[in-house]
Order: sequence, then structure tokens, then C-alpha cells
Amino acid sequence: MVYEFVYGAKVPLDSITTDDGLADSIGRAIAAVHSLPTSFIADAGLPVLTPVEVLRSSVTVMDRAAATNLVPAALLGRWERATEDAALWQFAPTVVNGSLGAESFLSADGDVAGVLGWHALGVGDPARDLYWLLGARGENVAEAAFDAYTLARGSSDRQVKQRAMLYAELEIAKWLLHGTHERSTEIVDDAVAMLHGLVDTVQNDLDQALTHNTMPIMAVDEVEAMLDRNQRA
Repeated sequence: MVYEFVYGAKVPLDSITTDDGLADSIGRAIAAVHSLPTSFIADAGLPVLTPVEVLRSSVTVMDRAAATNLVPAALLGRWERATEDAALWQFAPTVVNGSLGAESFLSADGDVAGVLGWHALGVGDPARDLYWLLGARGENVAEAAFDAYTLARGSSDRQVKQRAMLYAELEIAKWLLHGTHERSTEIVDDAVAMLHGLVDTVQNDLDQALTHNTMPIMAVDEVEAMLDRNQRA
């Protein structure tokens, strides 16, 4: 249902925990959005993207970031392998909010009371609504939300978390592109530092592969910091 006013309070990403069940409730809320019929999106003339179009948009971000010559070769290779993994992109497009983050949710008594911000509503990759959870600092928050999401949807999309991880990493690439566009040395240096930190994280942990053969678990502090800066920008 759509309301003009929704009761509840925003909960910062750092404050989301598994203790009060809010992480589970967020996972179920996202699953509810993704379970909506896609027909009304097309009827309203809103964007409807196929997996091929979703993949193409990710490749475009990668190519633009690579053109800056500031992305470590190890990351470019990692991203390219992910885009070349056909199994990773075999998903059924769903209704997506398109701009979800912790600030999108209102909570009351440990449950999601409403979801704000629907300007990017469309049909696309469900992982786009989930990647921000990987920046949660709370222990097991991302895992709890993903588990609740999967349980609620009964989804056969086994690669949704890998794609979410890829999107989280590409957000740093977008931050880099934003810095170059604004000609901001501070932003560019910040993005480059996060990219190199990301290289250290993934190279030191073989479980961080983006291919469909593994189920990675990752919470990158740099991604969360970047998201906070991007929102302020």
C-alpha cells in the first residue's frame, strides 16, 4: 500500500543488528518488493531491463573506470571474470526499488514499517537492492538479511549475493568516476585508496571470488564509507 505519511524511524546502517530482528525484517521487506508483479512496471512506462542490459551497464562502468588508468589491474581482472561468467547473470528480473539503502527503511518495534524513495522504481536485477547490506558493520547483519530474503522469496537465484558484491565494488568505481568528472583530487585519491584496500581484502581471502562456484561473504568498510560520502555529495 502507498501512504502519504508512514510512521517509523530511520535506522543508520551502523545501528542495524540481528538482536531485534530488524535485519531479518529488512530482508523480508526487500523480498516483498521483488515479489510484486512486473506487469504494472511495464504498463506505467517505467524502465524494464533484461539480464543482458543489466550486464551491459556494469561493463560500461568498468570500461569507463578502466579508462582512468587508476583501477588496479587485479580488480579489473576480477570484474572482467565476473562479467564473463554466464551463470552469474542467469536471473529472473524482478521489480526493484533501485535506490535502496539503510535510509530507505522506517522501523517500529524492530520491524520495517515502510520503505521510502521510489524514484528509481523499475524491473531489473534484484541484487541492486541488496548490495548496500554488505557494508553493514553489525555482526552477521548481511547474512541474516540475505537469509531472510532468500527464505521469503524461495528464490532459485543462487548468485544474487555474488552480483550484489560486484555492485558494491563497482560503487567505488562510480565514486572514482564522480571524482574525475568533478575534477576533485580529494575524491579521486579517496576512491583510489579504497580500490587498493579492496585489492588487499580480496587477494588475502580466496573465498571472495565473484564466480558462481563460491558463495562469498564480504563486508568492506571502504564501501560503507564511500556510500556515506556519496550520499552527502
